[in-house]
Amino acid sequence: MYALAREQGGAFARWQVRAEGGADTLIERRCAAGLWVRVRPGVYVVPGLPPSKSTDLWVAWLEVGGHAIRSHECAAEHWGLQPVMTERRVFTTRQGDHHRIPGVVVHQLGDLLPHHTTVADGMPITTAPRTVVDLAAVVGFERLKRIVENGVNDRIVTDEAVGLVLRDVARRGKWGMKKLARVLAARAPGEPVPDSKLERMLLDALRAVGLPDPVPQFPHPGREIGVGWVDFAYPDAKLILEADGRRWHQRIAQIARDHARDKAAARLGWLTLRFMHEELSADPLDAGLSVRETLTHRTAA
Repeated sequence: MYALAREQGGAFARWQVRAEGGADTLIERRCAAGLWVRVRPGVYVVPGLPPSKSTDLWVAWLEVGGHAIRSHECAAEHWGLQPVMTERRVFTTRQGDHHRIPGVVVHQLGDLLPHHTTVADGMPITTAPRTVVDLAAVVGFERLKRIVENGVNDRIVTDEAVGLVLRDVARRGKWGMKKLARVLAARAPGEPVPDSKLERMLLDALRAVGLPDPVPQFPHPGREIGVGWVDFAYPDAKLILEADGRRWHQRIAQIARDHARDKAAARLGWLTLRFMHEELSADPLDAGLSVRETLTHRTAA
């Protein structure tokens, strides 16, 4: 526990003691002897360790629990996203958790995907792009616009990376999504990308990794023949490829429709991969590789 405390600003939690095989009686003896000091319910510090600026943050995280993720303004402060309120203790937990901790804000979200989190200074934290998406729910439009602009200028995030996370979590009724879509749309130059250009970009990405051309304008498998089409398909692998050049506010408005189409195809065993113009422009090789890897797995299956 002493070794763990050195990595956690001098603090540790009851649940960590128990995970190492220690019982409550051990904690009581250590506290009675003055070797450990209780600072919050179930959270302790080791007297004599060098003071740390992160101790308060670690104490808050430990009290919320090991599944907590540093997020929102608290994560933004770490990444250097500005302008946000600093020295706030904000975490995201799984839905169903209930916490009332003085000085700590706890959000319950069910859409925090594994690739939306990382580890910084030993503590789980949302990635910078996911942090921007979360901030969209708690700050106003003008501040959000400045956060995105400053983040891009400081090379903390890119419009494409933020957009990919937005696509992951966007759904009807989720706070801040339309607001962030307006910010991204205002930053995107020009008109929506023509379908013909998108199709060429996607084909180029596939050819660059050695894939054969997919079938263009394939009938949507979840609909009657002749009613509804998809951009491309690999029928033998039941794989659909869709390219999206719409402006961000249009994408958010049609997110329910896109999900319905994807679910209709999935009921018949088809998988849909969607590629935005932004990602086809920023990293076409990654787009091509993702299709190749998915196609390999589905063909083998």
